[in-house]
Amino acid sequence: EMVAEGELAEGEGAIRLGTTDGQARLRFYAAMVRSFLEAARLTARAIASLGKGPQPGKDIVKRALPLGDKMFLAGELGLREAISRAVIENTLEAFVDLGYLTREDGAYALAPTYQEGDARETIERRIASFQFQGGWSG
Repeated sequence: EMVAEGELAEGEGAIRLGTTDGQARLRFYAAMVRSFLEAARLTARAIASLGKGPQPGKDIVKRALPLGDKMFLAGELGLREAISRAVIENTLEAFVDLGYLTREDGAYALAPTYQEGDARETIERRIASFQFQGGWSG
């Protein structure tokens, strides 16, 4: 489908970037993924306090928003749109699906396997490993 849409092109046994319009769409897709990954990294840092026990999602979001501002100003986050209440709430749910968190009665807790040692930091490191650090070349 990406070849048909001009985002990628096949030739000479390789896949390369497609048309100029297709490359623009790829940049858009990349920005969406990057925004989600940065929000996930922010959320991973914000849930560190769950080591003390379960907390309501609204409390985690309240803590994450100013933390996100600090991370953005420090250059740890590159996209301000990653600092969004809705995206952080969705990321909490994704963390439940991934087995990082559990949820009961609106409160989130670290899953048992993430309650020991530096396991909480492991979540952030895993997410950070997916972040694209390079730039786009034609």
